[in-house]
Amino acid sequence: TASFDGMSLCILSRGSANIHTGNDADGPDARAFHASSLAWSEILRYAWDWNCNHRRENAESITSAPMLVVASAAPALAQGGSHYLRRIDKLLDTTTRELGTVPSLWTMAHNAASFRDAVWKTAPVKSSSNSDDPEIVHLLTPRERWHLHALHQLLQNNHQEAMGAYLRLLELFPGDLLALSLALDVAYTIGDASAALRAATNVSTYWMERDGGALRLGRSHPAQNLATSLISVGLSSSTTSSRASSAESMAELAIARDSDGTGGTSVWALSHCLASEGRSSEMVSKLAGFDGTQFYEACGFLHFNIRMRGYGGIATLDCKRGGSDRSAVRMYDGGFGNVLDYSGNNVKGLDGGGEERYLRDVRVPRSIKENMSGAVSSLFTGWFSGSGPN
Repeated sequence: TASFDGMSLCILSRGSANIHTGNDADGPDARAFHASSLAWSEILRYAWDWNCNHRRENAESITSAPMLVVASAAPALAQGGSHYLRRIDKLLDTTTRELGTVPSLWTMAHNAASFRDAVWKTAPVKSSSNSDDPEIVHLLTPRERWHLHALHQLLQNNHQEAMGAYLRLLELFPGDLLALSLALDVAYTIGDASAALRAATNVSTYWMERDGGALRLGRSHPAQNLATSLISVGLSSSTTSSRASSAESMAELAIARDSDGTGGTSVWALSHCLASEGRSSEMVSKLAGFDGTQFYEACGFLHFNIRMRGYGGIATLDCKRGGSDRSAVRMYDGGFGNVLDYSGNNVKGLDGGGEERYLRDVRVPRSIKENMSGAVSSLFTGWFSGSGPN
């Protein structure tokens, strides 16, 4: 569906390749968060409708669209674990309670994961042994089943097993960029550089051939730039100088081809390459200077742009120049401070009741058409009531 495609692009690009532009009334950071949230809320509505059969009374059939749930829940689980997903559910419950039906990522994810080995039996088939054994057929494709096996492990906070599932998936389906992106997120969470490298090498040959082959005689695959950028992230995790050099070349190539779609992940790869070689000045340029920050400024999905800004603060501190400590603190405050302010977790927000109270009081931006009668409701209420951009 269109919502799955849009969310997949948002995940792969960390929010920069987004069909939604977001509202810029509160600055570029808030606009990046808002744009990614619009794509996320759109797929959540469809995922909730298709994967929560317990809500249908006297239902004669069971519906399931597991990949909608994978795109909705797996990135948050991969980066933050099950407690993070439950926290999001609590905020959704607080801000959408007046709608009656509250979407739950936790419920959807468990419902989808329960289909990972689902089968159905056909009519008995006569075999050579003259037995009347029914033919057992899996309801889902092998690719979907591996995604759900990984999702099941993530729900248990078993990231190591989930990493194994993603690596096997990439061996069987090297063109699955969503699996590659999730594998890199899991590897980053558990700090397993070798797993990130293996994920990249599992798919590198496949995507090199889709880039016109070794001699560049054919046409490139439409997703080639995103693939090149993600592969460079995996290769950059290696401490081998040759791997780092290849990763740096691939990241620079991806930026040159499509800076809007691959800028964030490419800068992520470059930060690893430059840090491994102690090139602090270049790292500051890529992560703290204007020429570098423009590549990841729009990457608001799960605050990826704030993470990159944090890397820039570390690089600034490593330079050990005059005033570098103050510059580093300003970068941290300008990034993570904005997240705390926007979510109501700053001092003022906590004194006023914390993020749950704050999110209830947040008003819908002007770029969102409110189709509910009466007073303007909360931001999440506007999204889940079916409102859309003007």
